[in-house]
Amino acid sequence: MPRSTSSLLSKTGLFLLMFSSAVLSVATATESIASETVVTAAEAASPTRATLEVFDLAQVAQDYELAHATAQKQGVAGEQFFWFYDQERQAALSQKIAAITKDFSGFLGVSVISPSGLVLLANDTDFPLMSVLKMPLVYVVALEMQRRGDNLDSLVSCGRSCLNADTYSPMFEQLVSNGFSNVDGIPVRNADGTRLCFPLRLLISYAVGKSDNNACDLLISNYLGGPQNVERALRELGLERTKVAVTEGEMGINVELSYQNSASMLDMAKMFALYANDDRITPEVRQLIDQSMLFNQHGTTRVRAGVALSLERAGLSLENLRQQGQLEIFDKTGMGGINSKGQRIAVNDLALIRLFGQQWVVAISAKNVKDVQSQSVKEAERVIQQVVAAIFDEVLKAR
Repeated sequence: MPRSTSSLLSKTGLFLLMFSSAVLSVATATESIASETVVTAAEAASPTRATLEVFDLAQVAQDYELAHATAQKQGVAGEQFFWFYDQERQAALSQKIAAITKDFSGFLGVSVISPSGLVLLANDTDFPLMSVLKMPLVYVVALEMQRRGDNLDSLVSCGRSCLNADTYSPMFEQLVSNGFSNVDGIPVRNADGTRLCFPLRLLISYAVGKSDNNACDLLISNYLGGPQNVERALRELGLERTKVAVTEGEMGINVELSYQNSASMLDMAKMFALYANDDRITPEVRQLIDQSMLFNQHGTTRVRAGVALSLERAGLSLENLRQQGQLEIFDKTGMGGINSKGQRIAVNDLALIRLFGQQWVVAISAKNVKDVQSQSVKEAERVIQQVVAAIFDEVLKAR
Protein backbone atom coordinates (compact mmCIF):
# COMPACT_ATOMS: atom_id res chain seq x y z
CA MET A 1 0.00 0.00 0.00
CA PRO A 2 2.58 2.61 -1.04
CA ARG A 3 1.95 6.06 0.37
CA SER A 4 4.16 7.97 -2.02
CA THR A 5 2.20 7.37 -5.24
CA SER A 6 -0.61 9.59 -6.48
CA SER A 7 -3.00 6.65 -6.83
CA LEU A 8 -3.03 6.06 -3.10
CA LEU A 9 -4.05 8.03 -0.06
CA SER A 10 -1.28 9.92 1.66
CA LYS A 11 -0.14 9.06 5.17
CA THR A 12 -2.47 10.83 7.59
CA GLY A 13 -1.12 9.77 10.93
CA LEU A 14 -1.15 7.09 13.51
CA PHE A 15 -3.89 5.49 15.55
CA LEU A 16 -3.58 2.80 18.14
CA LEU A 17 -6.42 0.65 19.42
CA MET A 18 -6.71 -2.24 21.80
CA PHE A 19 -6.87 -5.25 19.46
CA SER A 20 -9.80 -6.81 21.27
CA SER A 21 -13.39 -7.55 20.40
CA ALA A 22 -14.41 -6.15 23.77
CA VAL A 23 -13.28 -2.68 22.64
CA LEU A 24 -13.92 -2.73 18.93
CA SER A 25 -17.47 -2.86 17.59
CA VAL A 26 -18.46 -5.08 14.71
CA ALA A 27 -18.58 -3.48 11.29
CA THR A 28 -22.15 -3.30 10.01
CA ALA A 29 -21.58 -2.93 6.31
CA THR A 30 -19.07 -3.77 3.61
CA GLU A 31 -18.33 -1.05 1.09
CA SER A 32 -18.48 -1.97 -2.58
CA ILE A 33 -15.23 -1.30 -4.38
CA ALA A 34 -15.70 -3.03 -7.70
CA SER A 35 -15.99 0.33 -9.52
CA GLU A 36 -12.58 1.41 -8.21
CA THR A 37 -10.60 -1.56 -9.50
CA VAL A 38 -10.58 -1.19 -13.27
CA VAL A 39 -7.41 -2.65 -14.75
CA THR A 40 -5.60 -0.07 -16.85
CA ALA A 41 -3.40 -0.65 -19.87
CA ALA A 42 -0.37 0.46 -17.88
CA GLU A 43 -0.99 -2.41 -15.47
CA ALA A 44 -1.09 -5.06 -18.17
CA ALA A 45 2.62 -5.82 -18.18
CA SER A 46 3.87 -8.45 -15.76
CA PRO A 47 5.74 -6.85 -12.83
CA THR A 48 9.46 -7.43 -12.78
CA ARG A 49 11.81 -6.88 -9.88
CA ALA A 50 13.76 -4.25 -11.82
CA THR A 51 10.70 -2.03 -12.36
CA LEU A 52 9.19 -2.31 -8.87
CA GLU A 53 9.70 0.29 -6.17
CA VAL A 54 12.09 -1.05 -3.53
CA PHE A 55 11.04 -1.45 0.09
CA ASP A 56 12.10 1.47 2.31
CA LEU A 57 13.17 -0.35 5.47
CA ALA A 58 14.33 2.89 7.09
CA GLN A 59 10.78 4.21 6.82
CA VAL A 60 9.44 0.96 8.25
CA ALA A 61 11.74 1.44 11.25
CA GLN A 62 10.58 5.04 11.73
CA ASP A 63 6.93 4.04 11.51
CA TYR A 64 7.48 1.25 14.02
CA GLU A 65 9.29 3.51 16.49
CA LEU A 66 6.44 6.01 16.33
CA ALA A 67 3.83 3.29 16.79
CA HIS A 68 5.72 1.70 19.67
CA ALA A 69 6.28 5.04 21.45
CA THR A 70 2.61 5.93 21.16
CA ALA A 71 1.61 2.51 22.45
CA GLN A 72 3.82 2.94 25.49
CA LYS A 73 2.29 6.34 26.26
CA GLN A 74 -1.19 4.83 26.05
CA GLY A 75 -0.23 1.83 28.16
CA VAL A 76 -1.04 -0.57 25.32
CA ALA A 77 0.94 -3.82 25.45
CA GLY A 78 2.48 -5.33 22.34
CA GLU A 79 -0.04 -8.18 22.48
CA GLN A 80 -2.94 -5.76 22.38
CA PHE A 81 -2.40 -2.99 19.88
CA PHE A 82 -3.50 -2.37 16.35
CA TRP A 83 -1.70 0.09 14.07
CA PHE A 84 -2.79 1.26 10.63
CA TYR A 85 -1.13 3.94 8.57
CA ASP A 86 -4.32 5.81 7.65
CA GLN A 87 -6.26 7.28 10.57
CA GLU A 88 -9.32 8.01 8.46
CA ARG A 89 -9.77 4.38 7.47
CA GLN A 90 -8.38 2.58 10.49
CA ALA A 91 -11.67 2.33 12.39
CA ALA A 92 -13.50 0.37 9.70
CA LEU A 93 -10.59 -2.02 9.23
CA SER A 94 -10.10 -2.57 12.95
CA GLN A 95 -13.81 -3.30 13.31
CA LYS A 96 -13.67 -5.88 10.53
CA ILE A 97 -10.66 -7.65 12.01
CA ALA A 98 -12.16 -7.59 15.50
CA ALA A 99 -15.34 -9.19 14.15
CA ILE A 100 -13.36 -11.89 12.34
CA THR A 101 -11.27 -12.78 15.40
CA LYS A 102 -14.01 -12.37 18.02
CA ASP A 103 -14.55 -16.08 18.65
CA PHE A 104 -11.14 -17.29 17.51
CA SER A 105 -9.57 -19.70 20.00
CA GLY A 106 -6.00 -18.78 19.07
CA PHE A 107 -3.95 -15.60 19.01
CA LEU A 108 -3.37 -13.78 15.72
CA GLY A 109 -0.53 -11.52 14.66
CA VAL A 110 -0.08 -9.80 11.31
CA SER A 111 2.28 -7.32 9.71
CA VAL A 112 2.02 -5.72 6.28
CA ILE A 113 4.66 -3.50 4.70
CA SER A 114 4.90 -1.74 1.35
CA PRO A 115 7.79 0.07 -0.34
CA SER A 116 6.61 3.24 1.43
CA GLY A 117 6.77 1.83 4.96
CA LEU A 118 4.72 0.03 7.57
CA VAL A 119 1.11 -0.44 6.50
CA LEU A 120 -0.36 -2.49 9.34
CA LEU A 121 0.79 -4.17 12.53
CA ALA A 122 -1.53 -6.11 14.81
CA ASN A 123 -0.20 -7.72 17.98
CA ASP A 124 3.50 -7.01 18.24
CA THR A 125 4.63 -10.16 20.00
CA ASP A 126 6.62 -13.23 18.94
CA PHE A 127 5.25 -16.32 17.18
CA PRO A 128 6.69 -19.80 16.53
CA LEU A 129 8.09 -19.85 13.01
CA MET A 130 7.66 -23.51 12.13
CA SER A 131 8.45 -24.05 8.42
CA VAL A 132 8.25 -20.33 7.66
CA LEU A 133 11.87 -20.42 8.89
CA LYS A 134 12.82 -22.09 5.62
CA MET A 135 12.41 -18.77 3.78
CA PRO A 136 14.94 -16.79 5.88
CA LEU A 137 17.09 -19.92 5.89
CA VAL A 138 17.47 -20.01 2.11
CA TYR A 139 18.04 -16.24 2.12
CA VAL A 140 20.95 -16.76 4.53
CA VAL A 141 22.20 -19.66 2.38
CA ALA A 142 22.09 -17.43 -0.72
CA LEU A 143 24.19 -14.79 1.02
CA GLU A 144 26.65 -17.39 2.29
CA MET A 145 26.97 -18.81 -1.22
CA GLN A 146 27.92 -15.37 -2.47
CA ARG A 147 30.46 -14.96 0.34
CA ARG A 148 32.08 -18.35 -0.31
CA GLY A 149 31.89 -18.18 -4.09
CA ASP A 150 29.66 -21.26 -4.22
CA ASN A 151 27.10 -21.93 -6.93
CA LEU A 152 23.98 -24.06 -7.22
CA ASP A 153 26.04 -27.10 -8.17
CA SER A 154 28.21 -26.87 -5.04
CA LEU A 155 27.76 -29.97 -2.90
CA VAL A 156 26.68 -30.54 0.69
CA SER A 157 27.68 -34.01 1.90
CA CYS A 158 26.54 -36.24 4.73
CA GLY A 159 26.35 -39.87 5.75
CA ARG A 160 23.09 -41.72 5.26
CA SER A 161 22.56 -41.68 9.03
CA CYS A 162 22.18 -37.89 9.04
CA LEU A 163 18.85 -38.19 7.23
CA ASN A 164 15.65 -38.56 9.23
CA ALA A 165 13.23 -41.21 8.05
CA ASP A 166 10.51 -40.06 10.46
CA THR A 167 9.88 -36.54 9.22
CA TYR A 168 8.17 -34.84 6.30
CA SER A 169 10.66 -35.29 3.47
CA PRO A 170 9.71 -35.85 -0.17
CA MET A 171 13.45 -35.86 -0.87
CA PHE A 172 14.02 -38.81 1.45
CA GLU A 173 11.10 -40.68 -0.11
CA GLN A 174 12.73 -40.26 -3.52
CA LEU A 175 16.06 -41.42 -2.16
CA VAL A 176 14.52 -44.59 -0.78
CA SER A 177 12.61 -45.36 -3.97
CA ASN A 178 15.78 -44.77 -6.03
CA GLY A 179 18.06 -46.89 -3.87
CA PHE A 180 19.78 -43.80 -2.45
CA SER A 181 21.30 -43.10 -5.86
CA ASN A 182 19.51 -39.95 -7.06
CA VAL A 183 16.81 -37.34 -6.46
CA ASP A 184 14.90 -36.08 -9.50
CA GLY A 185 17.51 -37.82 -11.64
CA ILE A 186 20.36 -35.91 -10.00
CA PRO A 187 23.05 -38.32 -8.69
CA VAL A 188 23.68 -37.85 -4.97
CA ARG A 189 26.07 -40.69 -4.10
CA ASN A 190 29.81 -40.03 -4.07
CA ALA A 191 32.30 -42.08 -6.09
CA ASP A 192 32.89 -44.81 -3.51
CA GLY A 193 29.26 -44.83 -2.36
CA THR A 194 30.08 -44.00 1.25
CA ARG A 195 28.46 -40.57 1.43
CA LEU A 196 25.56 -38.64 -0.04
CA CYS A 197 26.37 -35.38 -1.81
CA PHE A 198 23.50 -32.98 -2.49
CA PRO A 199 23.86 -29.98 -4.82
CA LEU A 200 22.66 -26.76 -3.24
CA ARG A 201 20.02 -26.33 -5.95
CA LEU A 202 18.35 -29.53 -4.78
CA LEU A 203 18.41 -28.61 -1.08
CA ILE A 204 17.18 -25.05 -1.66
CA SER A 205 14.32 -26.06 -3.95
CA TYR A 206 13.19 -28.87 -1.67
CA ALA A 207 13.50 -26.81 1.52
CA VAL A 208 11.58 -23.73 0.43
CA GLY A 209 9.50 -25.21 -2.39
CA LYS A 210 8.42 -28.52 -0.87
CA SER A 211 9.03 -27.70 2.80
CA ASP A 212 11.34 -30.70 3.09
CA ASN A 213 12.63 -31.11 6.64
CA ASN A 214 15.73 -33.11 5.72
CA ALA A 215 16.75 -30.54 3.11
CA CYS A 216 16.20 -27.82 5.71
CA ASP A 217 18.36 -29.50 8.35
CA LEU A 218 21.16 -30.24 5.88
CA LEU A 219 21.29 -26.54 5.04
CA ILE A 220 21.20 -25.53 8.70
CA SER A 221 23.70 -28.02 10.09
CA ASN A 222 25.89 -29.20 7.22
CA TYR A 223 26.13 -26.02 5.15
CA LEU A 224 25.77 -23.23 7.70
CA GLY A 225 27.11 -25.01 10.78
CA GLY A 226 24.06 -24.98 13.04
CA PRO A 227 21.03 -22.93 14.13
CA GLN A 228 23.21 -20.39 15.96
CA ASN A 229 24.83 -19.38 12.67
CA VAL A 230 21.45 -18.90 11.03
CA GLU A 231 20.38 -16.63 13.88
CA ARG A 232 23.67 -14.72 13.74
CA ALA A 233 23.24 -14.06 10.03
CA LEU A 234 19.68 -12.82 10.57
CA ARG A 235 20.90 -10.52 13.36
CA GLU A 236 23.39 -9.05 10.90
CA LEU A 237 20.44 -8.27 8.63
CA GLY A 238 18.85 -6.30 11.49
CA LEU A 239 16.28 -8.88 12.56
CA GLU A 240 16.66 -8.47 16.31
CA ARG A 241 13.61 -10.46 17.35
CA THR A 242 14.18 -13.58 15.26
CA LYS A 243 15.44 -16.56 17.24
CA VAL A 244 16.74 -19.80 15.72
CA ALA A 245 17.79 -22.45 18.24
CA VAL A 246 16.67 -25.88 17.00
CA THR A 247 16.45 -27.99 13.87
CA GLU A 248 13.43 -29.73 12.36
CA GLY A 249 14.79 -33.02 13.68
CA GLU A 250 14.93 -31.71 17.23
CA MET A 251 11.39 -30.34 17.02
CA GLY A 252 10.25 -33.71 15.75
CA ILE A 253 11.55 -35.34 18.92
CA ASN A 254 10.08 -32.71 21.26
CA VAL A 255 7.31 -30.56 19.80
CA GLU A 256 7.57 -28.04 22.66
CA LEU A 257 10.97 -26.99 21.28
CA SER A 258 9.07 -25.39 18.40
CA TYR A 259 8.66 -22.25 20.49
CA GLN A 260 12.44 -21.74 20.45
CA ASN A 261 12.39 -20.77 16.76
CA SER A 262 10.35 -17.58 16.83
CA ALA A 263 10.00 -14.06 15.47
CA SER A 264 7.71 -11.08 15.43
CA MET A 265 5.59 -10.82 12.32
CA LEU A 266 7.24 -7.48 11.59
CA ASP A 267 10.66 -9.15 11.60
CA MET A 268 9.45 -11.71 9.07
CA ALA A 269 7.89 -9.05 6.85
CA LYS A 270 11.12 -7.04 6.99
CA MET A 271 13.12 -10.15 6.15
CA PHE A 272 11.13 -10.81 2.98
CA ALA A 273 11.45 -7.14 1.99
CA LEU A 274 15.21 -7.29 2.56
CA TYR A 275 15.36 -10.36 0.35
CA ALA A 276 13.35 -8.62 -2.36
CA ASN A 277 15.73 -5.64 -2.26
CA ASP A 278 19.02 -7.54 -1.96
CA ASP A 279 21.25 -7.28 -5.03
CA ARG A 280 23.93 -9.52 -3.52
CA ILE A 281 21.93 -12.61 -4.46
CA THR A 282 22.96 -13.92 -7.87
CA PRO A 283 20.24 -14.00 -10.55
CA GLU A 284 20.44 -17.80 -10.78
CA VAL A 285 19.94 -18.31 -7.06
CA ARG A 286 17.14 -15.73 -6.89
CA GLN A 287 15.36 -17.38 -9.80
CA LEU A 288 15.50 -20.76 -8.08
CA ILE A 289 14.18 -19.41 -4.77
CA ASP A 290 11.49 -17.31 -6.43
CA GLN A 291 10.26 -20.10 -8.67
CA SER A 292 10.15 -22.47 -5.70
CA MET A 293 7.80 -20.07 -3.87
CA LEU A 294 5.75 -18.67 -6.75
CA PHE A 295 2.15 -19.86 -6.35
CA ASN A 296 3.55 -22.67 -4.21
CA GLN A 297 1.42 -25.79 -3.78
CA HIS A 298 1.38 -25.37 0.01
CA GLY A 299 0.06 -21.79 -0.04
CA THR A 300 -3.41 -22.18 -1.52
CA THR A 301 -5.48 -21.88 1.67
CA ARG A 302 -3.97 -18.94 3.58
CA VAL A 303 -2.75 -15.55 2.32
CA ARG A 304 -3.41 -16.48 -1.30
CA ALA A 305 -6.98 -17.49 -0.49
CA GLY A 306 -7.49 -14.17 1.30
CA VAL A 307 -6.20 -12.21 -1.68
CA ALA A 308 -8.46 -14.25 -3.96
CA LEU A 309 -11.48 -13.48 -1.76
CA SER A 310 -10.74 -9.75 -1.82
CA LEU A 311 -10.25 -9.77 -5.58
CA GLU A 312 -13.53 -11.64 -6.01
CA ARG A 313 -15.35 -9.01 -3.94
CA ALA A 314 -13.85 -6.42 -6.28
CA GLY A 315 -15.11 -8.26 -9.34
CA LEU A 316 -11.68 -9.63 -10.24
CA SER A 317 -10.24 -13.12 -10.54
CA LEU A 318 -6.93 -14.23 -9.03
CA GLU A 319 -6.50 -16.88 -11.69
CA ASN A 320 -7.20 -14.44 -14.53
CA LEU A 321 -4.76 -11.89 -13.13
CA ARG A 322 -2.19 -14.63 -12.69
CA GLN A 323 -2.56 -15.78 -16.29
CA GLN A 324 -2.35 -12.18 -17.50
CA GLY A 325 0.91 -11.69 -15.60
CA GLN A 326 -0.54 -8.98 -13.36
CA LEU A 327 -0.32 -10.96 -10.13
CA GLU A 328 2.51 -12.90 -8.50
CA ILE A 329 2.40 -14.39 -5.00
CA PHE A 330 5.54 -15.89 -3.49
CA ASP A 331 4.97 -17.53 -0.14
CA LYS A 332 6.18 -19.92 2.52
CA THR A 333 3.77 -21.52 4.96
CA GLY A 334 4.35 -23.17 8.31
CA MET A 335 2.35 -25.38 10.64
CA GLY A 336 3.14 -26.69 14.11
CA GLY A 337 2.08 -29.79 15.95
CA ILE A 338 -0.12 -30.07 19.04
CA ASN A 339 1.39 -28.88 22.31
CA SER A 340 0.86 -30.28 25.81
CA LYS A 341 -2.23 -28.07 26.25
CA GLY A 342 -4.00 -29.53 23.23
CA GLN A 343 -3.30 -26.46 21.12
CA ARG A 344 -1.99 -26.20 17.57
CA ILE A 345 1.34 -24.43 18.09
CA ALA A 346 1.07 -22.24 15.00
CA VAL A 347 -0.42 -21.89 11.53
CA ASN A 348 1.58 -19.34 9.53
CA ASP A 349 2.06 -17.77 6.15
CA LEU A 350 4.60 -15.34 4.77
CA ALA A 351 3.97 -13.85 1.34
CA LEU A 352 5.37 -11.36 -1.12
CA ILE A 353 2.52 -10.11 -3.30
CA ARG A 354 3.04 -8.26 -6.57
CA LEU A 355 -0.20 -6.88 -7.96
CA PHE A 356 -0.84 -4.17 -10.55
CA GLY A 357 2.83 -3.13 -10.56
CA GLN A 358 3.00 -2.70 -6.78
CA GLN A 359 4.24 -5.00 -4.04
CA TRP A 360 3.52 -5.82 -0.41
CA VAL A 361 4.78 -8.30 2.15
CA VAL A 362 2.29 -9.99 4.48
CA ALA A 363 3.42 -11.98 7.51
CA ILE A 364 0.63 -13.61 9.49
CA SER A 365 0.49 -16.23 12.24
CA ALA A 366 -2.15 -17.85 14.40
CA LYS A 367 -0.64 -19.48 17.47
CA ASN A 368 -1.92 -21.70 20.28
CA VAL A 369 -5.17 -22.58 18.51
CA LYS A 370 -7.36 -25.01 20.45
CA ASP A 371 -7.47 -28.27 18.52
CA VAL A 372 -11.13 -29.09 19.11
CA GLN A 373 -12.11 -32.17 17.07
CA SER A 374 -8.91 -31.73 15.03
CA GLN A 375 -10.26 -28.51 13.50
CA SER A 376 -7.46 -26.13 14.54
CA VAL A 377 -5.87 -25.80 11.11
CA LYS A 378 -9.19 -25.21 9.39
CA GLU A 379 -10.18 -22.61 12.01
CA ALA A 380 -6.84 -20.80 11.75
CA GLU A 381 -6.90 -20.79 7.95
CA ARG A 382 -10.43 -19.38 7.94
CA VAL A 383 -9.32 -16.47 10.14
CA ILE A 384 -6.14 -15.89 8.12
CA GLN A 385 -8.10 -15.82 4.86
CA GLN A 386 -10.69 -13.37 6.16
CA VAL A 387 -8.18 -11.03 7.81
CA VAL A 388 -6.02 -10.91 4.68
CA ALA A 389 -9.13 -10.28 2.57
CA ALA A 390 -10.15 -7.39 4.84
CA ILE A 391 -6.69 -5.85 4.52
CA PHE A 392 -6.62 -6.22 0.75
CA ASP A 393 -10.06 -4.70 0.44
CA GLU A 394 -8.29 -1.55 1.67
CA VAL A 395 -5.40 -2.10 -0.74
CA LEU A 396 -7.75 -2.28 -3.71
CA LYS A 397 -9.88 0.59 -2.44
CA ALA A 398 -6.80 2.82 -2.32
CA ARG A 399 -5.74 2.14 -5.90
